[in-house]
Amino acid sequence: MGSEWVSALIGAGAAVVGGIVTGWFSRAAGFRQAEAAVEAANRQVEALLETTQGSLLAASAAAKRQEQREAYLALLNAVDRSLDLNSKVTQGQLDHQTIEKMEEVTNQVRAAVTVVDVVGPDAVREAAEAIRDSSRVALYALTATGQALSVEVITDAVRAQSDSHEQLRKEISAALGFPS
Repeated sequence: MGSEWVSALIGAGAAVVGGIVTGWFSRAAGFRQAEAAVEAANRQVEALLETTQGSLLAASAAAKRQEQREAYLALLNAVDRSLDLNSKVTQGQLDHQTIEKMEEVTNQVRAAVTVVDVVGPDAVREAAEAIRDSSRVALYALTATGQALSVEVITDAVRAQSDSHEQLRKEISAALGFPS
């Protein structure tokens, strides 16, 4: 009976020690799994943040391009109306109503240039300012006919506005990524 007790105690002791060792290794493995899970979660969060940041940057860039397009379109429309009126005037259609329309359109050009000054970029901003200045000169030249301005002065002013218009179109095309 003594050896049975010894065998039982050894067996029980081995079971306890085996349970402790197994528990210890299981605990260590559990910690490693938990650490691996935390690292995986951190990588997923970082990937999600990068994706979200990229999406936000893309959305911001798209919104800026849309603002630029709208500003450029408003300016080009105003300049086109100005050039149309200038064409009528150089063909001899100058009356009080046309002069009022020209002043209104020149103000629209100036307002549109102000918006382009905000949305840029610099090359478009400079071309827009040149068109604004040439529109003012053309308006003055066309409306000052009673002050004995020569046809050449008027034609030069309208040509300068047309040239500025072409440069503006090129700069806008380049800013929007279109071939000129």
